[in-house]
Formats: sequence, C-alpha cells, structure tokens
Amino acid sequence: MNKRFVPYCVAQSIYEIEPAFFQKHKVKTLFVDLDNTLDAYDTLSPSQRAKDLKRQLENLGIEIIVVSNNTKKRVSNYAIELGVKYIYSLGKPFAFKLKRFINRENIDLDKTMMIGDQIITDVCCGNGAGIRTILTHKIVEEDQWTTTFNRLFDNPRYRKMAKKQLLINWRNR
Repeated sequence: MNKRFVPYCVAQSIYEIEPAFFQKHKVKTLFVDLDNTLDAYDTLSPSQRAKDLKRQLENLGIEIIVVSNNTKKRVSNYAIELGVKYIYSLGKPFAFKLKRFINRENIDLDKTMMIGDQIITDVCCGNGAGIRTILTHKIVEEDQWTTTFNRLFDNPRYRKMAKKQLLINWRNR
C-alpha cells in the first residue's frame, strides 16, 4: 500500500475528536476540508457545531484553516463567516499549493494536521505536504458528483487498509 494514502489516524467525524487530542499531539494549525468534513457541500453558512468547534480549538491556541478544491465564492463565503483563513481551488491531491501556503505562512509542519473525508484528495495532499492526516467518514450521505466519482477509488483503498489494519482510530494515537 502506497504510504501516501495511509492516514495518521481515522475518526467517524471531526466532531467526535476531543480537542485534547490535538493538544496531546501539539497541533497549532489544523487544515480542515470543507465539504462533507466540516459541513455538507450545499451548506452555505457554517453550522453551529462548526462554530463551536472553531471556538473550542481557538481557545486552545489551535488555528483552523479551511481547505477545499471548491470555488473561491463557495469557500471564501463560508470561511469568512466562520472567521478563519482559507485556501480555495487547492488542487488536491497535489500538494504544491498547500506547501506554498505553509511556507508563506511559516507554519511548523510538526505542529500541523490535516483532516478530511477523502483518501484520494485530503489524505494524499496532506501526506504529500509532509503533515499528519486524519481521515473521517462523510458527515452526510449526499455528495457532489465529483466526490461521488472519487469515492469509487477511495472505497477499495479504505477496505484494503482496513484489512491490513492500517487504519488507527484517533483514540489509539
């Protein structure tokens, strides 16, 4: 199995991960995928639970940065309302735009994680940038057509990693 596809750990959703986990792992920057990780792809404004998570992590000194392959309009409106930095049209699974942002913002890779619901995009991009990744399940059943297509590649990889016991629950890290 290509190590680029293997996440540091897995979780049911970003919302089940206790903030203390990020403290334990000395995280200061958390790149978070937007669609089907923070909120449904058709949710225009941050949900209350996204706002609560941002506030909890901010109180611990952890900065959330929204990352997405989606358009500037979609990502910027959501992120600005949430009060966080963002990167749109990121080009996941490729990591060059993320690496450029990390270098420009002088972000410490050892204190950074990326969390998302797709292996082929989120995990691959984060691992390619040299940061630890957390793979979640999607938070709603409905996906954009592009994501539905990506899951055709994700699902067999997920089953293979599960069979090889490469998917470590966040509670065991």
